[in-house]
Amino acid sequence: MDYQALLESAVEFSSDGIGAVMLKVAEFFYTILYPSNADPATILPQVDPSAAIQTAVENL
Repeated sequence: MDYQALLESAVEFSSDGIGAVMLKVAEFFYTILYPSNADPATILPQVDPSAAIQTAVENL
């Protein structure tokens, strides 16, 4: 399989006409769905299991 030919045809398709429009639409949706300024992932604080069980038992 000739990867150079595949890559060349993909670049040619996305450079002109409907391929360029489709590429712009895909870039738009990617930018909306995955913003670069999103907050970083955070770890929730851990709850002491014994305290949680004791609180649950007291509330019965």
